[in-house]
Amino acid sequence: MDQLDISFNSESYKGRQSVNGVTGTDTKYFTHHDCAVSANFYEYSAENLGLALFGQSLNQAAHAEQQLIGTGVVAKGYYPLAHQNIWGVFIHGLTEGVDFIVDSLWGVIEFLKTPRVQPVTVRYKHAGNVNIPILTTRPVEVMLRYEGVNLAESMRPVLVELYRVQFNPAETLGMITDGNAPGSFELKGDVLLDATRSVNDVLGQYGRFVIPGNIDLSGASDLRVMTTSGIAGGAITTLYPDRK
Repeated sequence: MDQLDISFNSESYKGRQSVNGVTGTDTKYFTHHDCAVSANFYEYSAENLGLALFGQSLNQAAHAEQQLIGTGVVAKGYYPLAHQNIWGVFIHGLTEGVDFIVDSLWGVIEFLKTPRVQPVTVRYKHAGNVNIPILTTRPVEVMLRYEGVNLAESMRPVLVELYRVQFNPAETLGMITDGNAPGSFELKGDVLLDATRSVNDVLGQYGRFVIPGNIDLSGASDLRVMTTSGIAGGAITTLYPDRK
């Protein structure tokens, strides 16, 4: 992920008061807050694609398969198999290179002659593959932690933590690039309120934005340990200067 954009929207109620016949706003109450996120992913990993496609990735181990292609197999026909990266293809009564040819990478059989015996069954072996079905699962909530460096600010580090993020399916998923730029895809979603967290000025209930400071050991002897709860799975320990 190389880019993260966070947007906010609020709804409010405005109270009005009339002075000398002219009405003006004298109070404003916020009634609703929304937080949205947009992230740009460069890595087409199984986990990232699972978020983009609403599909649970499945690691398929190398295995021997027997697949029924069916009837109606004809010469010059292309028949894709269920798996890719295949080898050891066997079809009873037929000879590879004479009656059919195999595209091992894509797992496709092209028949050069129409088989006399049908339906046709194919036996083959395949390497382990990762399979991600499209739009088969419900949205998955994730905690997003973005560790970035601002190139325009003298490589200044920045940390963003969003506790509950629910992405939408990818609007566009480009599969091929022109070679001049790495492929990427954008995911948009919502940052949800985490009501299990207490309201405090350190962590918040949606997330937090941290600008790390420089390490200064000159006053290390004046530091005291302060434990702050609110992190899932335990407590965090932070060092703060002892205020005298």
